[in-house]
Amino acid sequence: MQNDNEKMIGEFYKCIKYLFKLEYPKFEKIGLHPGQPQLLKALYLKGPKSQKELANMLLISCPTTAMMIKRMEKQGFIDKEQDKNDLRKSIIRINDKGIKILEEFKKIEEELEQNFRSVLEQDEQETLIRLLKKLNASFYNKYNNCLERDD
Repeated sequence: MQNDNEKMIGEFYKCIKYLFKLEYPKFEKIGLHPGQPQLLKALYLKGPKSQKELANMLLISCPTTAMMIKRMEKQGFIDKEQDKNDLRKSIIRINDKGIKILEEFKKIEEELEQNFRSVLEQDEQETLIRLLKKLNASFYNKYNNCLERDD
């Protein structure tokens, strides 16, 4: 028998799974893989970054980031160049094609947001946002504490 915590986590995982199953085909249609929109958004909003900086921002491993960068460079969404200050590093930047695909993704994101809004009342939306921010802040602090211990 599940306790309340297992039910909550189970429902959370189920929600994520449904979102993935509903949204992934739309990503494929515009040529994106999961994770790529967040990388493009990071580059668009924060400017050019190194692979390591992107990995840290997106909370993913450097090898995963390297694979994403390679795939996205091949797709023509990003440009990669040698860092002039440190020849061991590459700098990744979003290009015009990447910005265009990010605009397409934004339409998918807006549709998803509309789906949320159609199911949840205004006060429920505000509560959900507040709770997700609270959880993210807690996870952020725990994640950073783990990083400090690993150093």
